[in-house]
Amino acid sequence: MGFASLIIGILSLAGLFLAFLPDLGFLHWLVVLSAIAGLFLGLADLTRQKNRTAALAGVIFCALAAVSGAGILGIGHGVI
Repeated sequence: MGFASLIIGILSLAGLFLAFLPDLGFLHWLVVLSAIAGLFLGLADLTRQKNRTAALAGVIFCALAAVSGAGILGIGHGVI
């Protein structure tokens, strides 16, 4: 699950940049939701395994994507 969290975090960060293209502002909503899901996956894996490098990186990437995406939505981008 830690590797899945890492992949979701990387894709969420890439989605943040992609959502700035015209007509793709709705992607901010998907980025925030997927980043929160990846955050939960990473946190669940942090408590289980000894090798937690991928899970920790996934938690960091997902938290960064979720906070950034929520901030962008807070200032009005991505509102339909």
